Amino acid sequence: MVKDENTALKNEFAREAAPWKFKGDMSDYAQLGNMLIDINTLEQVSNHWGNRPLVPVKNLPGRFWAIDSNYELGVSPFGAYLARDVHTNDPKRTSLTPLAATAAKTWVAADLARYVSLKDGDLWGGSIDWSGNTVTPAKNLTQIGLLNNLEPITWCDQHFYFFRPQATDKPYLRINTENGNLLEMAGNKVLSRGVQGSPDGCFLFKDDNGRMIYSAKGGVSQLHVMDLRRGDTFDMDATFDIRNYTGKLKSDPLPDHIRVRFWIDRNLFWTPIGWYDLGQRNRITPTDFPEVVSDLPYFIRIHNKGFRDIPGGRYLDIVYQGYPSQDAVMNKRPLIKRYRIDRLQGTATALPIEPVTQPGHGHITWVDENRYVYARWKGGLNDIGTWLYDVTTGQSKKLSRFFADERQIRAENRNFGNEEQAAWSTRPYASGLYLALADKNRIIFSSTRGKIQELVSVSLDGKELARKAVPDGSRTQNAQFRLRRLPSHNINLPFKQRTKLYKKSLNRRIQNSTEQHTNINQ
Repeated sequence: MVKDENTALKNEFAREAAPWKFKGDMSDYAQLGNMLIDINTLEQVSNHWGNRPLVPVKNLPGRFWAIDSNYELGVSPFGAYLARDVHTNDPKRTSLTPLAATAAKTWVAADLARYVSLKDGDLWGGSIDWSGNTVTPAKNLTQIGLLNNLEPITWCDQHFYFFRPQATDKPYLRINTENGNLLEMAGNKVLSRGVQGSPDGCFLFKDDNGRMIYSAKGGVSQLHVMDLRRGDTFDMDATFDIRNYTGKLKSDPLPDHIRVRFWIDRNLFWTPIGWYDLGQRNRITPTDFPEVVSDLPYFIRIHNKGFRDIPGGRYLDIVYQGYPSQDAVMNKRPLIKRYRIDRLQGTATALPIEPVTQPGHGHITWVDENRYVYARWKGGLNDIGTWLYDVTTGQSKKLSRFFADERQIRAENRNFGNEEQAAWSTRPYASGLYLALADKNRIIFSSTRGKIQELVSVSLDGKELARKAVPDGSRTQNAQFRLRRLPSHNINLPFKQRTKLYKKSLNRRIQNSTEQHTNINQ
């Protein structure tokens, strides 16, 4: 009996400690709460996996990066991680934390290869050796002993920007993290406290006094941007009128902040009134899409919670609200329309609004650029079930008589389309009802029949592939209980040989930025 128990324990430990050795590849597995399941059979293959979404680290076998708490480059200081967030885990919750013993204020660069600390009035810096779980001894970069109480702003490439409260004329300080060179800088309409920044730390931006101004008298509001790689500033139009009529009178201006809701790539972010492309230095609004304007010629705006990015990064699923006529404006009868918009081509394709999808998108899961699945919970027996809509044909087809139960297990699909974006996205997963597996030509969801909670796997061709009861230990409505796929790609942590290529990569980025800037001016 003891021998059998020991064998079982050894087998369980082997499964828990080395899941990458399971039959198949990492794309064959998904996390379900604290379990690991085979997405082909829906069988449980591992328990006590952990609720946090983990990404395998390619060059550290057996180590996993916890992306829900560590990929946070969209908060100050921009372009850097806090040292306490830089670590990896293995399935047994063993942490790899090279900076665990660092007591000073410490930040890690976006490439995870370098770190800096503020200590004894100077900036100290070194590199990280992930393979050895160590850091190189910190080197004093500034050697002046006067840099006390610095407030970090952003880390762009080799330059770290700080605010120095003690200074008066030039309170902003740029420090080269490679050689320690210092540059004192005066503040301007962008370089100021409370500024916003891009995930890579290389764009800073701020609107007019922190407010936007909507005006019927031709008033203009601007977004002021500083390109830290080029060292110049520029302005972008931020004026947008979304006022309605009260009887025959137009309402007062509605000032509001420009706030980033989602970064689509390192230079492009979305707000409730449009997109700002800092790299190309232009703004995209609903009125830039002719199809949208023809349907809603009056007071177009993006509906609250009416935005979803589509896999691939080219298209966006947008719900707009506006008025089809002047009479509708006067009588306050807005119309809601939904489109798949192509940011690159500037075109919009109308999409149907199912009762469950209006006005938000919580019950829609995009499988790829052209197809999404959704649930119909009401209607006749031929209506209830899971449906697939194809944008290219404009047709829906029923995939299954079963549908996802919104009160039970929620699915989470990755909100980014490539490895680079995974490394800084502040919203790595989008919660929904269906787990989309385009490469496997299937979807997985949770459905309830009476008191039985099941996982259902359905082919996008409409064939039921598997249906199994959810294991007893996972039958819960806990908010942390999610069905999420293990990523098909791995995250690379930098080794010394990678950091040697840093300057070459930096030079290429600067050259590309210069060429884009030249093209814009031309």
